[in-house]
Amino acid sequence: MALDPIRAEDERTRSLSAGEADYFRRFPFHECFTAPTSWHMPLIAMHDYAVAMSQLSLEAFDLILDFGCGPGWLSEFAARQGLRVVGIDASEGTLRICRRRAIEAGVAERTAFVKGDVQRYPFLDGSFQAVVCVAALHHIQDMGVAVREIARILRPGGEAVFLEPGRGHGEKAHSQQAVSEHGTLEQDVLPEDMFRWASEAGFAEFHVVPQYFAFPAMRWNFGQWQEHAKVAHARRPGQHRGAWARLRQLVRLWRETRSGEGTDPGAFPPEWLFHLHFDQWMSDHGCYLMRKRRGDRLRGSGWGDGCQGTVEVLSARVEREEIVLEVRLRNTGQAVWLARTWREFGQVRLGLQRIHPVTGAVEDLDFARFDIPQSVAPGEEVTWTVRGTRPQAAGDVLTRVDLVSEQVKWFQANTPGGDEPLVTLRLCPGAR
Repeated sequence: MALDPIRAEDERTRSLSAGEADYFRRFPFHECFTAPTSWHMPLIAMHDYAVAMSQLSLEAFDLILDFGCGPGWLSEFAARQGLRVVGIDASEGTLRICRRRAIEAGVAERTAFVKGDVQRYPFLDGSFQAVVCVAALHHIQDMGVAVREIARILRPGGEAVFLEPGRGHGEKAHSQQAVSEHGTLEQDVLPEDMFRWASEAGFAEFHVVPQYFAFPAMRWNFGQWQEHAKVAHARRPGQHRGAWARLRQLVRLWRETRSGEGTDPGAFPPEWLFHLHFDQWMSDHGCYLMRKRRGDRLRGSGWGDGCQGTVEVLSARVEREEIVLEVRLRNTGQAVWLARTWREFGQVRLGLQRIHPVTGAVEDLDFARFDIPQSVAPGEEVTWTVRGTRPQAAGDVLTRVDLVSEQVKWFQANTPGGDEPLVTLRLCPGAR
């Protein structure tokens, strides 16, 4: 009796040859060493990773699930970016490779790998901030059940992103070869089905995301660019309400005309070619984003344009080694104030700027810094006592209290009443 596809894959990978193990351990870069003419193949994996992760609203140290992690390359990449990652797969052989490559990459403390049926996850409700699934869902017998399980284990504000092969995948030669040789299941993943499964699973939002490769695939000469430039801006793709109807109309017309003998696709105007590539990548290699809660995607404080807030100093004192402030902060902008980030970029801190008592000019922009205990969402108000290292200075020092998104911008925050939040600190000489 034939094994089901998941069990067949598990059995196959339990006793990998040395060559197969090396292939999985190096993936997606293995072919660069064994077949130099395939140097471009890793670009596809890196492209899929970049597209998937760019859709998610994540902070450093967030916990995500790598669904159908395979040899663990995506888990490794995400952990290198400062995320905590759990990989789940039905194959014990590839999970051993996952653990080994995590150790070799120095990210073992931020990763964990679990064997499990991806249609019945061994996780509690609301365990993960995000789920990432790259080319794994189409191997699952009941994809709708898998999507419902993903919804269950996501937190209330969680997100899931999928990159899956689309129309015609199951009939391609390499898919048929995989079915014949390894017993894997190869299916098409269509937008209409994903919409239905997302709705049945209780997701509040569902989006189809255009693939970036649709655009590098187009190469216009100068004449074609001039033709594109003649098109009124309001009629270019995505710029007016009828854009999608126009896209469908142009692609349908192109397909009808293409059926005639002797038709040269290169003879069509650039606007038509744009729609053609767009349609092809949307249907052949789909990217899908699902959210459990409606609303605009919240940007982090690495995006400086959304950083606004008020600062109210309730008390300030100087101890032997520290400056201690009690402050009330309110996020009045559109960006989340991130308490921790990868390499501190966009991390929000409370800062003291030393001010000249007569001219009001800034004498020291980086007089002192204070970490904030946790991230602050737009509209949220918090009251904290924060501590920072006492600077090497003496006497009465006038300071301005502000918020800073590290390596991005100072907020230039005021008090709720609109005044500058100024504080005079008495720093005794020799206190340190």
